[in-house]
Amino acid sequence: MRLRKASLVEGVNVSLRNAVISDSEFILSLRLDPDKGRYLSATVPSLVEQEAWMQKYEKSCDQAYFIIQSKDGRRLGCVRMYNPSGKSFEWGSWLMISGAPPFAALESALLIYRYAVDLGFEEARLEVRQDNVSVWKFHENVFGARLVDESERDRFYIVEKSMIKRVLRVHAKRLRSYKSLPIQ
Repeated sequence: MRLRKASLVEGVNVSLRNAVISDSEFILSLRLDPDKGRYLSATVPSLVEQEAWMQKYEKSCDQAYFIIQSKDGRRLGCVRMYNPSGKSFEWGSWLMISGAPPFAALESALLIYRYAVDLGFEEARLEVRQDNVSVWKFHENVFGARLVDESERDRFYIVEKSMIKRVLRVHAKRLRSYKSLPIQ
């Protein structure tokens, strides 16, 4: 299965827009935020390096990096799909600005799953830091993520096809205006 980038994945209140080099400063600011970034792999505090990473991303074909934005185009966060393997993919690097509307996190996660289903994926893999309790509880409680392994630092989950379909059905109203637009 191949992860294809989309220029835009639209929901009711938020959209996922393909991340571009000009988003580097925004992404870096989220990754370097002491409260948010502590749950991510280390980030070099260099805009030049972030832009170089984004240039590599633009040429890649094994991931999709999105800016989560409001309908009026205000950037609310970022999220990434990566490491496709068979009918499974991983998603993470999921960060929201402080003060983002409460619905933005749920709707952005729903859009990731809906887009993944459109691409033919049937299972999601997640890696969440042990001390990021609110996020792993969110995945367990809302999406039925099943803990499959853990280390001292991380919890590893799978969200199976049946759970993805169930959650998309339960939240169908939040996806009623869903559409994805390919990169031209």
